[in-house]
Amino acid sequence: MINGTIGAVGEFNSQTWNPGQIDNYWSFNKNVTDISLQFEFNYLKYIVGDKITPWSTYIFAGVGMQTFKYDITYIIGKEDGSETLKTDQRSGSEIKPTIPFGLGIKYNLSKRFGIGIEGGLRKSFSDKLDNLDDPLSYKNAAGVKIKFTDSMHNNDWTAYMGLHLVYKLLYGDKDWEIRTPRSRMIDWGIWNSDRKD
Repeated sequence: MINGTIGAVGEFNSQTWNPGQIDNYWSFNKNVTDISLQFEFNYLKYIVGDKITPWSTYIFAGVGMQTFKYDITYIIGKEDGSETLKTDQRSGSEIKPTIPFGLGIKYNLSKRFGIGIEGGLRKSFSDKLDNLDDPLSYKNAAGVKIKFTDSMHNNDWTAYMGLHLVYKLLYGDKDWEIRTPRSRMIDWGIWNSDRKD
């Protein structure tokens, strides 16, 4: 689970629905909670505290959920014969799925401690994270709404970078006795030649 504050300030081009006002000031700042289940693949053999496998790079991916509050001003269009824009103010809470993925590197510091650094992206299936829900959409002369984004194609992504510390709680001093014949084992890439069959 990741919880933090995300925000930005800037301008966006609005000439599609308001040709007389090309740039609009925009900002947002909000708390976002991301809960995900991820699978990790190590490129090298890696066991915390093992001198033979001291480090590895890795990639990860999975599925998740993202929740946050939004406060959006929808631009409906201009009143007939007027330069005044019609707007619709909406606010609420959003809970949408995400696809997290990224890469990192981990390293053994000692027999029980390991450290790692990783960077990742989250593809969101909501366009409300930045309080701009498809701001360039508009209605053409025939009254048909032209959309630039939808649930599958939107512009809201989040990026994370983090540092993690690992502590190995159990570290047995006795050799394990493996009773299953090696021919019937699945080799996950952590075989130690000093281990007993």
